Amino acid sequence: MPRSFLCLAVCRRLVVCLTMTLLGAMAGCGTAPPSASNGQATPAAMSARHLATREHWPLGPDQAGLAREDCRLAPGPVAAGGAFVFALMDSVRPRLAPVPRNRAERLVFAQLYETLVRVDCEGRLAPGLAAHWECGADSTVWVFTLRDEAHTWDGERLTAVDVWRSWQDNRAAPVDDGASPWNWFDPRTGSVTVLDARRLTVRLPEPQRMFPLLLAHPATAVAVRRPGWVWPLGSGPCRLTQIDGAPRPLLTCRPNPDHPRAPVWDSLVFRVTPGGDPGELAAADPTAAPDLLWTRDLNAVRRFESLPAWRVQPLPWDRVHLLICPPALERAQADRWFAAGADLDPAVVVGSVSARRWASLTLPDAGDQRCPQLSGPVAGDLGERSDLAAALAASLAAAPATVVYPQDDPAARELAEHLAALAGPGASAAPLTPAAAAAALRRGQACASIVPLPQSYANGCLQLAALLGRAAWLQRLALDGGSGSALDIDFNLTAAAVASPLAVTRAWLVTRDGGGGGPIGGISLHYDACPDLSGMGRLEPSREP
Repeated sequence: MPRSFLCLAVCRRLVVCLTMTLLGAMAGCGTAPPSASNGQATPAAMSARHLATREHWPLGPDQAGLAREDCRLAPGPVAAGGAFVFALMDSVRPRLAPVPRNRAERLVFAQLYETLVRVDCEGRLAPGLAAHWECGADSTVWVFTLRDEAHTWDGERLTAVDVWRSWQDNRAAPVDDGASPWNWFDPRTGSVTVLDARRLTVRLPEPQRMFPLLLAHPATAVAVRRPGWVWPLGSGPCRLTQIDGAPRPLLTCRPNPDHPRAPVWDSLVFRVTPGGDPGELAAADPTAAPDLLWTRDLNAVRRFESLPAWRVQPLPWDRVHLLICPPALERAQADRWFAAGADLDPAVVVGSVSARRWASLTLPDAGDQRCPQLSGPVAGDLGERSDLAAALAASLAAAPATVVYPQDDPAARELAEHLAALAGPGASAAPLTPAAAAAALRRGQACASIVPLPQSYANGCLQLAALLGRAAWLQRLALDGGSGSALDIDFNLTAAAVASPLAVTRAWLVTRDGGGGGPIGGISLHYDACPDLSGMGRLEPSREP
């Protein structure tokens, strides 16, 4: 793209992007600033909606797979005020913010920090920290403009330099194998340029029409580190104060008045009790019970369902469990495992988590989309220190009649144990630490693996890249002789008896009716089923379900 493009005025860039859209060179290149006072959307804004419409669940009538379910919770309106307590059963560590390493951190950090764009449960793209964005003719150069009123919790203006610095820090933080957004661009190599206080440019090595979707990944959230603060400062709808430390066990958030989606509640307390049993909260004294909790524990959900003061809401399916057999496993053994998988009904054999069959290797299903940039960095080639203990554990577990699984995933355990039972004499299931399970897949050793694939991205192609990025051998085999279409990749992996979907699982949101305050509503969901609590409140009486 000509260098002069970056020096044009914002309005000129919008005209250029719009013209290219109309000519068919680019569809949905960017978003426009807020609509004019007449309330009518500009053509560029309509183009952005067209982009989201084409890519959102279920990706169109010609696509395979199931449509997204359970995206809509009680919408409101809600009454202002109120204090809410959200119970979490995993650790929340300020030093890791804003890049989460578990589901509890994902939920807390999502309220405190912002990504440049947001993608909702239906796959719709919307402004986040960036008010709007534009791109060049070949989709390799993108310009993002931050919203004017973006401030950190101490009242300082958040600038494009802050975004650049945060991305550099985030780049060093571990992300689930294969799911790192930094596989597409590296802010430490000069691909990100600050134009002025509100604008920055990202240069990609290859065209990426759906690049803004990538920036909804939580690893790209922006945080600013200041002396004297335990937490890095954010700009999200919720804020902390300088005296807030690590949850021990309580962390109190307040509305951020500088945010356009500032909550109407008074306070939100996260009660963090790692390793706690969510089911025990069902019998807690009402004065000590939380107002909300998130859980995958189906037994706990059933306990809450039996109590009139509690409401349970199934969240969208958000994790695919795959059976993967590397080429090092001889074909007869792989066929044995896949035959066992074909006889397995997850809705019957998985009792700890909500589970059902799933027909695709990814969630969302990439269908017959063409997927550029699937070839790139993989988990074993990213330069991180190897975990010798994990590699040793993976090697010891490697055997043709063994299926390995991550020990922290109850659904993976049940699937593996039933697979071993169906596979016949001599077959066994071996639990591994998450690091060792990842090492077993990465090394491609002679054993079968149950691989949970959480939804890291809202787009099927990006999810496919996250899968292939977990192992170099998997990426090579998937792309061998193919055209880059998702159907070719699916065929390459399934026909070679390498990968097959076993199940899809989900979590539940549990809420408690307040004493005379009505049920909770106004909660929306991010693309990965993470709750957004900025709009939460007690439903007004006329809106109670």
